[in-house]
Amino acid sequence: MAYQEITDTTTRVSGSGHITQECDHIDDAYMILKHKEGHHIFLDADGSVQICAVKVPADNKNAGKLKVSVWGDAMVKIRQDADIEIVGDASLKVDGDVNAHSMGDFKIGSAGNIKIVADKNIELQAGQAIGLGAKAKLAIDTPRIEENTDMKKSTVSGPVVDEIHGERTLAMTDPRGTFHIKSKGHLVTNVLGDSYELITGKKNLKVMGNISAPPLPVMIGQKAAYASMIGVAGGTGRDEKILIGNDVTTVTVGNKVTNVAAGNLVNTAGAGTITMAAGVNATITASANVTIAGATVFLN
Repeated sequence: MAYQEITDTTTRVSGSGHITQECDHIDDAYMILKHKEGHHIFLDADGSVQICAVKVPADNKNAGKLKVSVWGDAMVKIRQDADIEIVGDASLKVDGDVNAHSMGDFKIGSAGNIKIVADKNIELQAGQAIGLGAKAKLAIDTPRIEENTDMKKSTVSGPVVDEIHGERTLAMTDPRGTFHIKSKGHLVTNVLGDSYELITGKKNLKVMGNISAPPLPVMIGQKAAYASMIGVAGGTGRDEKILIGNDVTTVTVGNKVTNVAAGNLVNTAGAGTITMAAGVNATITASANVTIAGATVFLN
């Protein structure tokens, strides 16, 4: 081993070229342990420590590796900033829990995809708000969704399609609340099966506007803003209405017309009186016979 000493610097060079150097200069004291291929440990006077692993030769898979093996506990405390730059892939395997806490913002970014997988549960909690934003779409695939919230507001700039293969229930359990369905455009309800509607209070129907136009379906011969058809077109249908109470129809301005294209129009009061009153004229016409029957018929 060669030995060389210059002033306050001591350098040891082995036969193969390894270097050990110690400098005791008052303004620039340092220590260096350097391999003949270039990788080294450098202890500088300013308190910095440099560990450099050089990739020599370039085709050696172990070249440039840095291995730290600790059989006990390990603690790394950084009192200022820390930058970690990895050119290749990175893997972290922990047998226990992983706790990451930041006193400021915590950001995760990726030029590709971000995937979070848990064998059990994933929980997201925020003291203020949680925001989910996607330029293309937001996909949720789960057999069950439970949501508890005091207020919810959804703003959708494009179409929304809910495809449900099972059952769906929209329920508001607050008897003081009001359930609103609002549309500044059209509203189409298409039911291929049966439809059941139960109303325990009052119901008001107000229709204003012109005859329906595409994309809404238009009935043949429709001349009013509101039109309904019972049964299959070209076939037969039946409309049954059972009332417990009174049935009142009020036409403030306009006419009420009942047309039966083919069939009979029957008004029956099983127990009570049928009264027809007109403010001006009353006309009863028939293409065949007109029959008025009763115990006593009064004509005035």
